[in-house]
Amino acid sequence: MLDIVYEDDDIIVINKPPGIAVHPVKENDSKITVVRELIDYYPPIKKVGENQLRPGIVHRIDADTSGILVAAKNQKTFSWLKNKFASREVEKHYLAIVEGRMSSLKGTFKGKLGRIGGKFRLIDAGKLRPHEKLPEKLREAETEFKVLKRFQDATLVLLSPKTGRTHQLRVQLSAAGHPILGDKLYDSKTSAMRAERQMLHALSLTVSMPDGKRISLEAEPPYDFQNTLNDLSKRDEENKIEKNETHITYE
Repeated sequence: MLDIVYEDDDIIVINKPPGIAVHPVKENDSKITVVRELIDYYPPIKKVGENQLRPGIVHRIDADTSGILVAAKNQKTFSWLKNKFASREVEKHYLAIVEGRMSSLKGTFKGKLGRIGGKFRLIDAGKLRPHEKLPEKLREAETEFKVLKRFQDATLVLLSPKTGRTHQLRVQLSAAGHPILGDKLYDSKTSAMRAERQMLHALSLTVSMPDGKRISLEAEPPYDFQNTLNDLSKRDEENKIEKNETHITYE
């Protein structure tokens, strides 16, 4: 069942649970997806958009990522929002729990992303291995980050992507030496086992609508995300590292 954060005549905004893909990869896919539940909830959305596999969907988040997801209920709003995302006029914030204690309290990740061997990487032409070819498509990726809380061997960080590249946050954090806990693709084997799924949550989204109204929407992290933070805090207290609050607050 959809966890609807906000709805009006033009959009449906949900808090997507982890472990569910946004849309199917092929027709007649029997797996539960956000799109399938959207169609069941609001059948007219089936005719919205440009692709029958993802009607109404103007942006995507990974299956294992939780949080804010927006769907358009009509074609006019779909085109408007798609343009807003493409022109980088949508303000987005993510929470991530990453490996290790980040040394910088805030900063910016910048670089070019490209796909090599089925995975995205930050590409430095001078550091490619002999058998690797420079990807044909390289895209600039930029993300601002701010440390919210440090634990003994992990960090809670707020991420504000300025671009929207595939796997951008996961790749940049891994390249910085702080992969997201539970990320089986871009994480080391050790830290990948520290959570059952990647600890990445789409926290909030702000965008201007066609009528000029600017909306800001936020979704609380799911239980498994909060539970991971509680476990980290408890372990730090037991080890007398430092006392941490177990409930997330944002400023």
